[in-house]
Amino acid sequence: MAQDQQIVKISREWTELTNAPASEIVFLVQGGAAYIAYTASAAAPTAEIGALYASKKGERDLISALTPLAGANRVWAKSAANETTAIFVDHA
Repeated sequence: MAQDQQIVKISREWTELTNAPASEIVFLVQGGAAYIAYTASAAAPTAEIGALYASKKGERDLISALTPLAGANRVWAKSAANETTAIFVDHA
């Protein structure tokens, strides 16, 4: 299974953390706070907010275990404040 590790910089717009459909993800907010949301397509979430993660918080799990959205395979983030935030991402 292909794997991708990167640091993704996010701002106040939804930014995709997965660059392709993924089944597993590890992410850790490096600073500030971030909203995390899930979709079943490459279209950005329409909601203004998602699950809130504080600095140094994250997840390590199957995407299907993190959201009730059927078929979710994309993970998105945006800053919870008016600042750029970095998120470590590892997905497969």
